[in-house]
Amino acid sequence: MSAEDSGDKKYDDLMRAYRKLEDRFSKVLTISDSYQAQLRDVLMRMDLMAHTDSLTGISNRRDMMDRLEIELARAERYGSSFSIASFDIDDFKRVNDLYGHDVGDIVLKQVAGAFTENIRRSDSCARWGGEEFLVLFPETVLAEAALGAEKCRAAVAALSFESGDDRFDVTVSGGLCSYRLSGELGELLKAADEALYRAKNQGKNRIVSIPLPGDLSSGTN
Repeated sequence: MSAEDSGDKKYDDLMRAYRKLEDRFSKVLTISDSYQAQLRDVLMRMDLMAHTDSLTGISNRRDMMDRLEIELARAERYGSSFSIASFDIDDFKRVNDLYGHDVGDIVLKQVAGAFTENIRRSDSCARWGGEEFLVLFPETVLAEAALGAEKCRAAVAALSFESGDDRFDVTVSGGLCSYRLSGELGELLKAADEALYRAKNQGKNRIVSIPLPGDLSSGTN
């Protein structure tokens, strides 16, 4: 074998080795891309789970707190207003006691659906905890938010449920409050809870509003 032939053979051997390595590397990259895609999917699902109530599919308390903080910062910067409504399903314990927790879960999911179907696209609703829900009305003053809260209350009252041969309805009570200039988020949430407490004491299935000093009473900002 001549030196030239020997060199060609070495070149061919190196080329085959290179192509094998290239093929293996390509497969590694494909596997890596697949793993990265799976990882991204898992991370997206984890993020969704962190901000979504697993039963109703709407925002959870953590997600709503983030939204409230953002809305508070915007209101403080631009001098605008926003409102929140705290809702509670009336006599929900009785539903669980009479019909069981599975039926209670159905009630929670349908109530959540009634809220989300009857708020504006700019509004948001979260399961605040147990049978409590919180609705955020961005850049909305108390009078206008009261209309939205009443629409939610009426939508829930129109629902009907079945359990065996029994048919039953549920209602919600709501406490509504608007952000006042230079106010704090904790103060607003406390006021909404106080309004909700009053709604319960006044007979349930109603919305009670508490205006705070400094509330903007009409128009949106």
